[in-house]
Amino acid sequence: AVVSTQSTGKRRIPMNTLPRFYRLGLLGYFGAVNAGSAAIFWYDKQQAIKHQWRVRESTLQLTALFGGWIGGFWAMQMFKHKRSKPPFLKWYYAAVGGNVALIGTGIYLLRYRPQLLRNLLPGLTQKYQKPQQPPQNFPNQTQTYTTEKPNVTNDSENNYNNRRRKNKK
Repeated sequence: AVVSTQSTGKRRIPMNTLPRFYRLGLLGYFGAVNAGSAAIFWYDKQQAIKHQWRVRESTLQLTALFGGWIGGFWAMQMFKHKRSKPPFLKWYYAAVGGNVALIGTGIYLLRYRPQLLRNLLPGLTQKYQKPQQPPQNFPNQTQTYTTEKPNVTNDSENNYNNRRRKNKK
């Protein structure tokens, strides 16, 4: 269903055009990434307490770029970890901005330019449809029949016939 806006005159697609399993998949992805991000921050804090090898800062920043920045911010506050490191925070905020820009671009493409996504990712923006059955024979089509038996050996049939012969003897 295409919705036409009065003010801009642009055509936009409602946000529920993604099939339900894609929406659930995205929700599951972001939930897992945020939980993983929080777990990595917790692990890094534990390693810092024990004075052992730490998680690289670039790894923590990549979790924000992949969408785990909500879990990352939560973990920073809960574990009081990496909150007062300006060089880290500068790049972390840049990664958050990159993730928000990617999500915003995806939403824009879904709503205002769905044909671009259809070309890049076929089937993503269309509702799931069951595959159609091949058409049945129409009256104007002719069928040919063969009377020859195909030369195929069926082992189970041969075994059955052999057993019948042995039982008759």
